[in-house]
Amino acid sequence: MERIIKNAKLAYIPYLIYLAYLHVLMRENPGQDGVLLYIGAIKKQGLAGFVVNHYESWSSRILVDTAIALVADHKILFSMVDIAMYLLLAWSISVILDKQDDAWFNWIIIGCIVAYPMEDMTSAGWMATLGNYIWPLALAMYALSGVARAYRG
Repeated sequence: MERIIKNAKLAYIPYLIYLAYLHVLMRENPGQDGVLLYIGAIKKQGLAGFVVNHYESWSSRILVDTAIALVADHKILFSMVDIAMYLLLAWSISVILDKQDDAWFNWIIIGCIVAYPMEDMTSAGWMATLGNYIWPLALAMYALSGVARAYRG
C-alpha cells in the first residue's frame, strides 16, 4: 500500500477501480434517459440525418452529441470511453499544474474529482450528462496540458 501511495503513476489504479465500479452500478433512471432519444433518432434518420438535424437545431453540441449517439447503444464501449475521459481529466490537470511526478498531489486531484457528487450527473441520464460535461472538460484540459508543456519548454 505504501508503494501505491508514494508512486505517482500507481495513484491512478485505485481511481480506475473506483470508476469501473461506478460504471457497473450506473443505471439510467426511467424518463431521464436523453440517450434513448439519440438511439431512436439514429435508427429513424440514420447517422447523417441525425447530424444534419442536430446541426440545424442545436449546432453547439453537434460533435459531443454525435459521439454520445455512436456509443449510446453499447454500454461497455461507453463505460470504456468514459473511464478513459476521467483518467485523461486527472492526468491533464496533473500535467497543467506540473505535478505529474508528485504522488500526493495526484491523490489530491483524484480526491477532488471523486468528491464531486455523482448523483448530480443523472439529470438527463448518465450517458447524456457525462458525455456533455465530463468529455469536453477532459478534452479541454488535455488541450491545455499541451499548452502548459509548450509554455514550460
